[in-house]
Amino acid sequence: MGVRTNVPVGTYEDVKPYIERVANGEPSDVISGKPIIGFMLTSGTSSGKQKLTPFNNKYFENASFIYHVYSAVLSKHVGGHNQGKGLLQFVFTKPASTTPSGLLSAWITDLSYRDSVSLILGGPNPELADLIEDICNQKSWKVSTIYGSSEAAFGMNLDPPCKSEDVCYTLMPNMAYFEFLSVDEGNDAIVDLANVKLGEYYELVVTTYSARGNGVISVYLEATTEEGLLKAVTCGTQVLKSYDIWLRDFTCYPHISEVPGHYVLYWELKGNNKDDINELIDTNVLVECCAVVEESLDVLYRYFRGKDGSIGALEIRLIEEGAFDSLMEYFIAQGASTTQYKIPRCIKSFEALQVLENKVLARFFSERSPPIDSSPW
Repeated sequence: MGVRTNVPVGTYEDVKPYIERVANGEPSDVISGKPIIGFMLTSGTSSGKQKLTPFNNKYFENASFIYHVYSAVLSKHVGGHNQGKGLLQFVFTKPASTTPSGLLSAWITDLSYRDSVSLILGGPNPELADLIEDICNQKSWKVSTIYGSSEAAFGMNLDPPCKSEDVCYTLMPNMAYFEFLSVDEGNDAIVDLANVKLGEYYELVVTTYSARGNGVISVYLEATTEEGLLKAVTCGTQVLKSYDIWLRDFTCYPHISEVPGHYVLYWELKGNNKDDINELIDTNVLVECCAVVEESLDVLYRYFRGKDGSIGALEIRLIEEGAFDSLMEYFIAQGASTTQYKIPRCIKSFEALQVLENKVLARFFSERSPPIDSSPW
């Protein structure tokens, strides 16, 4: 009897009562074979609310292990990376005026700091100050190191200097028990690591249900549900009312082949005649629809889109009338039931996307960032 048999994939709500019992003082063996030494709150980025997560010593063992392994990886590319970080933070945390030596003088009052740095500099060094300022004004030095979540670290980037679009994470199977869910339509089979097939695309399943089922679309750390997306699209279509044009149907897909990624919505519109829609293409009406949809999405999306800049401008691709009929014909040809077929709200199949791409009439992007009226945290 394996892990998959004894511990089937479930939701956080399935184990929440047991977690709360231990948090309220019951013995750890209610949910763990080892003593639980503490609890953490997840970030809440996946489902919109934070979850209480127990941990034991194994968590710290794994965290220590991955840190030491990654330090070895980083040392291959960056010599002495463990040295000087405190000094860098000390010198660059405030973009205030500097002395000729490059030291921030207005707020540095600790003589030990001044003396220790003076010994290294040997006096004012304007050339060094200019060099440091020039280097720090260059493109960000940030690299993608470890791929992880509140539940576990999944893997690491073995080539830290690579371009962001070329990042590839090596899975570390000793960090947690991983399963894989195929992204192909109609294939809900979950397989373990030993049965993953080369060339196939999978979603990673660790412990949380929302990461694979509740979020209909995600391009960064947000997770937009079908309900949230439908609400936002409904708000966006209100812009079309005065033109006697309405939305026949829509679907979406996460465009992540570029950085930052962005939402793509395929809209099929219907009007009293085709000329109404053709005239609409030559206006900024659908640009405004993009903006309204973004403003109606949840606070996490708006934060990463507006303030953080980790999500790109939402895009609406206007498709020909009858495009969704062609999509239905494609899925039926692939074996979908004619009686149970419904338009998927998010498409991940490349072939299905091509059906819609061949019907695209025009593309529109939001031209303003959505307002951020509250913090997601």
